[in-house]
Amino acid sequence: MSATEKAATLPGVQAMLFERWKLIRKRAPDGKTWVDACEPAHANRLFRAVDMARFMCNAELPLADYWMHIGIQDITAFQQRYKPHLPQGQALQSQIRGDNEWERRRHLQRAVVAGLIPRPDTDEYLDSLFFGDLRQESNLVLQHVDADPGLASVLLRLFEREGASDTSFAAVEKYCHDPALHWSTAFLTLCERGVYTRDQLLDKTLGALACDWPQFKSGWFSRFHASLAPSAAEMAPYADRYLALCHSRIAPTVTLAVQAVAELYQAGVVSQQSLQDALQPVLNSATKAHVLAALDLLDQIAKADPAAAHGVSAQAVPALAHSAADVQKKVLACLKRWGLDSDGQDAASAYVPLVAASNQAALKALLSGSGKAADKAPASTPPPVMANAPKAFVPPDQAADPLDPSRSIPPITTLAELIDTLAYSFENPADMQAWERAADALVRMAPLPASEHTAFAALHKRAKRFTWRDKPLPFALAQLMACALGQAVQPPLDQAPATGLWASNANFVAWRARSLVALAQQGRGLPTLSAPTHQGGLVSPQALQERLALYAQARALPQADDLALAHMRCPPAQGAAQSTAPAAAGLDLRWSVSSRGEEYVFHDLHVHANPAVAEHPSTSVAGSDVSNALTDRLLTYEQCYEERDAAVIHCLAWLRPCALDAFYAQGALALGNNLDWSEACWQNRAYLDVLLQSTDPLTPMGQLMICAALAGKEPGQTALAIDATAQCLLQGRVSVQALAELLAALWATPLPKGPRLAKSLAAVAQSHASLPLGVYPLLCAMAITQPEAPRKDCAPLLELMLELQLAHHLPLPDNVRQVLAAQRLTGKARAAVQALLA
Repeated sequence: MSATEKAATLPGVQAMLFERWKLIRKRAPDGKTWVDACEPAHANRLFRAVDMARFMCNAELPLADYWMHIGIQDITAFQQRYKPHLPQGQALQSQIRGDNEWERRRHLQRAVVAGLIPRPDTDEYLDSLFFGDLRQESNLVLQHVDADPGLASVLLRLFEREGASDTSFAAVEKYCHDPALHWSTAFLTLCERGVYTRDQLLDKTLGALACDWPQFKSGWFSRFHASLAPSAAEMAPYADRYLALCHSRIAPTVTLAVQAVAELYQAGVVSQQSLQDALQPVLNSATKAHVLAALDLLDQIAKADPAAAHGVSAQAVPALAHSAADVQKKVLACLKRWGLDSDGQDAASAYVPLVAASNQAALKALLSGSGKAADKAPASTPPPVMANAPKAFVPPDQAADPLDPSRSIPPITTLAELIDTLAYSFENPADMQAWERAADALVRMAPLPASEHTAFAALHKRAKRFTWRDKPLPFALAQLMACALGQAVQPPLDQAPATGLWASNANFVAWRARSLVALAQQGRGLPTLSAPTHQGGLVSPQALQERLALYAQARALPQADDLALAHMRCPPAQGAAQSTAPAAAGLDLRWSVSSRGEEYVFHDLHVHANPAVAEHPSTSVAGSDVSNALTDRLLTYEQCYEERDAAVIHCLAWLRPCALDAFYAQGALALGNNLDWSEACWQNRAYLDVLLQSTDPLTPMGQLMICAALAGKEPGQTALAIDATAQCLLQGRVSVQALAELLAALWATPLPKGPRLAKSLAAVAQSHASLPLGVYPLLCAMAITQPEAPRKDCAPLLELMLELQLAHHLPLPDNVRQVLAAQRLTGKARAAVQALLA
């Protein structure tokens, strides 16, 4: 083809880059999913043909660059036909390096296939072999092995690498949902071709599992082991390694190991004593399935060797400490069947106060024959209800006065303390208390004497790395420091924004920083009116009056924005917090849950605001309008998905600490719409941190936020929600009735999951001796929600309700009894209801 013909053909070829996917994929008969329209080998040839045509028709690409652009399987054939000039030296290294890390990884193996470089023996090369995105027209791993047969032996070395966040088997398969394109499929296919033996793959897999890498990474090897499906004969040479894997700290690895040793024991490969030794850590596992599987294996031992029954009983006794009542019940059934000798009875008697209330009678009955149990009541006799037992929860404490002297924030008085606080704030911008103390000190001490400028040299060097886009709060503090040192202030803090405050979170940070810079430039040595005097960002009215008196004495006018913020930070009069704060913000917030999707159903939490607030944002940024602008921003639905900086979230809370309902509404959206942790949003913990630091009564949106967070999947975030719930109940910041009503309303939606809520509420009940009386009404309120159609995942909640009833001798309310008696439940839920009604 001539150059003109190539140029004319190029647009059509480039269009084929996208259209070729339509040629190999088509809609399934259900009209929802996609299926392959042709064989992978044919699809691979089609894609290679388009890549070759694009390269050949593009006059801007030199012929020597072929190895970077055509299909890797065509590199050798292209060399033989066209004999292109091969790059060398610095030019070759520059090509391999590319413009970014992704291109370098892609080019390394291609350069090896093209014979441009010898195969490297480096970690960088091995990392490049994970190949990145697997979502191709056919298996990318097999493409590379077809192009370079010698690569197969090198790929086995990847089993020895934990890898980074994007260089591991699990990471590269995370977003590839077609099993035919997975690494595991490639290894099994190469095994079928005779490139690998099954023994090689099994040996490498067990070696990787023994490394105890994090579950996300080691889980891939567990799944690959399941795909390999080795027989007992294949596993027999590795029996000792399977026994050792029972000691792993990774749950999927232990599951695999227990299944394997069970099969090996049945095949006579593993001895009884070896099996018992391996099962000891499994019996202490927090995973229910592990303990139940271990009990089944011990049962097999007891049946095969009745003389060993007492030994396995003594070994199983520690499993009574498991937190799940049904696991304890299974352990008790096994102990009863196997029998206990005197040593076993002594050991089991120590667990009487540790087992669930529903299982204590059974354990006491088991021990009653030996006189080890203090109470010999039969298992069928429920504990008596104490007539004088407290039935209503009474908060044992009360929230501290927000202006209590113990919560006061001392100002910075020395230059050394200022430098230390600045250094700390640069690295910990989410600590708004330190940020505000440093900012106030810089304003009071400005301009800093020239003789002290050298003391700030290290801080000035560190500040150069901050950008407004990535680190707005450290950047703002650094610019305030520069102002105090007599240096120029960089954009955007040098001028007012073109848009309204409500348009961006960063606008509020800039608004705060600009008022501080204006005060520092005056150099009057006066404190900022809005500097917090107490924790949580509060300004004492008395302190504000004293500061205003200092301004009057100095004949200085207060800075308008600084004064506006000071008023926003002043708490309302004592006893008026609940009635004044929401009204001041003009809020009337409601919430709802909707569902979307067909094949995969998603549930969304929504907060509905007063239309006057939500649909007509303020455009003015002057003094008294800031509070309205902040409300507009907080109630912008998309905002909670945009903010990635926990420090900015803390800053928004400290702007108006006495009226946090809109802030909590944003937190409810951020937490409630990511309960399954579909995206790692670590910054959302900041919402719960603010709630824990506050002493104000919990607003309706605050109640919604912690109730939603109790059903979260991420352990750390859920732990904060548990602490917040316990603290609010103990301090009387929220009533049990209010929390019960909201939790019941949330339970009526498909948003929360029963097992998660039950686990969280159990932790709340365990956190203080009086909290079981507070959690029990919450469970009662949820139990009578939707009486005609109770949720299928209600069993864990009913079981927790039973435990609290038995442990604390709590009566079942009449309305709850009537609803439960009329419901038709099955399985564990039915058994729990029968016990509750007994």
